[in-house]
Amino acid sequence: QHQAVNTPRTPWRESPSTLEPAIFQTSLSIDTLAISKPIDTSSTAFESATDRGTILHLAFRVLTNRPELSSQLATATGLGQEVLDAIKAQADNLRHWLASKGCDQLHFELPVQEIRPDGSQTNAIIDCLAEGPRGFIILDHKSGPCPDPEARFQDYFMQLKSYAQLVARTRHDKPVQGLAINWIDEGKLSFYSVEEKEFT
Repeated sequence: QHQAVNTPRTPWRESPSTLEPAIFQTSLSIDTLAISKPIDTSSTAFESATDRGTILHLAFRVLTNRPELSSQLATATGLGQEVLDAIKAQADNLRHWLASKGCDQLHFELPVQEIRPDGSQTNAIIDCLAEGPRGFIILDHKSGPCPDPEARFQDYFMQLKSYAQLVARTRHDKPVQGLAINWIDEGKLSFYSVEEKEFT
């Protein structure tokens, strides 16, 4: 009869979105700016908060990447034209802001996978990876009320850090220059500027 050996175990598959929030001794240096007016969906009925988030993500992605399909969004999402116009303004301003940071190529819903020598894996889907000649900005969209973006950013920092490490290990040609969260409901954007070689 064999006795079980009590050894530490590591997960075979990891997902950055399930990581615990970090506890920081000092606050991160985060810049938050308004990029549009808040989004008001009170006139739209949703099955759940998850359903609402999925619909807002879809509308944002289409209006940022495929604005010519905007006429089909009202039917596909149930969102009113006023809401879609507000999301479109937010999407345009976000694209301009990313361009001002040198990132004019946007990759949406980008799957990233790392398979380590021991066979364990880390899988992630990045909402938007913004790319420019000098590097990347990792952008995540969050829906729902967010009265204190800086505090909430710290809650999501470990998730974004894991994305950054994945990109750094799978794209050796360019560095990750920043982490950003677009707070869709608030019309605000929080940005963390990454120091050189912070994520490797």
